[in-house]
Amino acid sequence: MIRDALDWRTWSPKTRRQALGLAVGLMLPLGSALIANALDTYLDVRAPSMTFLVSVLLAAIWFGRRIALATALFAFFIYNFYLTEPRNTFGFAGWEDVLTLLIFVGTAVLIGGLAGNLHDQRARAQTQVQIFSGLFAVSRDMADQRDEEGALALLEAGVRQVVAPSAVVFAVTADGGVRGLERGPSDMDSVLRVFVESGAATVDVSRGWRLQMLRVSGAPAAVLAWQPLAGAASAEHNIAVQLMVELAANTLERLRYSRRQVELDAIAATDTLRTALMSSMSHDFRTPLSTILTSASSLQTYGDQFNPATRADLLASIQEEAERLNRFIGNILDMTRLDAGALKPRADWIDLLEVFDNVKERVAKRSPGRSLRIVAPAAVPAIRGDALLLEQAVLNVVENALVHAPADSEIRLGAEYSERAVRLWVEDDGPGVPASERSQIFDKFHRLKGTQNTQGAGLGLAISKGFVEAMQGGVRALNGSDGRGLRVEFEFPLHAALENS
Repeated sequence: MIRDALDWRTWSPKTRRQALGLAVGLMLPLGSALIANALDTYLDVRAPSMTFLVSVLLAAIWFGRRIALATALFAFFIYNFYLTEPRNTFGFAGWEDVLTLLIFVGTAVLIGGLAGNLHDQRARAQTQVQIFSGLFAVSRDMADQRDEEGALALLEAGVRQVVAPSAVVFAVTADGGVRGLERGPSDMDSVLRVFVESGAATVDVSRGWRLQMLRVSGAPAAVLAWQPLAGAASAEHNIAVQLMVELAANTLERLRYSRRQVELDAIAATDTLRTALMSSMSHDFRTPLSTILTSASSLQTYGDQFNPATRADLLASIQEEAERLNRFIGNILDMTRLDAGALKPRADWIDLLEVFDNVKERVAKRSPGRSLRIVAPAAVPAIRGDALLLEQAVLNVVENALVHAPADSEIRLGAEYSERAVRLWVEDDGPGVPASERSQIFDKFHRLKGTQNTQGAGLGLAISKGFVEAMQGGVRALNGSDGRGLRVEFEFPLHAALENS
């Protein structure tokens, strides 16, 4: 044990500095004695008190008040032994020497104490600056933290940087268990479990380790184990540890509150969507079903009494409403696939002009009296994606324009491109969309405020947006080119192979 105590490699940094200070405090008076003797011998200058005071002052500046007082004591004996009569003895020739030596000692103690206090205050101020800087860094990083594991890791890193290199954070599970025991001292397993069960705030354990509880909403969330450095400024460091633990606790509470809020928002959004879906289904299912049932029952009951034209109209109504139902069910299925992340678009080369022709043909069948004009260059660069999804996305936007634009107006379908992107657009001459609602028209079940049109479930534009984004494209809504109507744009990046060709 004595051999270990004398091994300087096992000493703490502060103990090493104190030992160095004592050695320097002994050497400085010896050096002062040599200088005073040289001045007396060669220059006939007797100023031993001043040289010894300089040694005490230097010790105070370098090592603080305690080493300065020890240096003053060493200086007293060396001064008495070498420089007062009779020399080389611890005696005095007269009361004058006694008075001179006492004045020297008093002056040395006073100056050393003052200079040492300044040194100690400077060291304490540096420690506080280091602690405050560390606390600020931890606080800033905690504010940006987005997960609990990261917050606990920041707490551990902050304590290691600011307070003690030996620090470990153990997470407490919901059933009171402790995770990460393998990262701590081998003999701390049982101590940690007892500490968590006791509910104490802090406790000192073996080998100088301390345990600090971190609570969130009154329940244990983690335990900080740290080993203060020997001789450290315990008051400041204890306060720093407490502040960092509170920062981590506040961060965990904020993250848990945010998670609960997200869950509540998701539940509320689900309820809203469910209500909107049921409302839409009750309207969009009931209307075509009523038409189909009425037409079918009329044909069944009075079919022989109807002329051929009436029977043809009833059959056309049945077919039209059945197609309407089919589109509505298809929209719901598409939206379900998008929400579930089950949509896997193909990655083929798409001829955009062919997509436009297909859309125009489908519109002509469903709305033969409406005008759809294609405005595009003779050659448009191909893009990578799923042709069927893109056609459906464009068709949904066109059908939305057909619903809201005047019956005698023209719908324009166009394309343009630049060095890096291809842009598709659909433009109508309808009433347009207020700027405050443009970002919302791609939401599920969204209807414009004050609109009188209740056709559809409000899923078409949301599905278009989902299809385009699934193909790495972007969607936005703008005013029409002449300030009227609505313009919906799809933008796709040009493929690198096509750009280089």
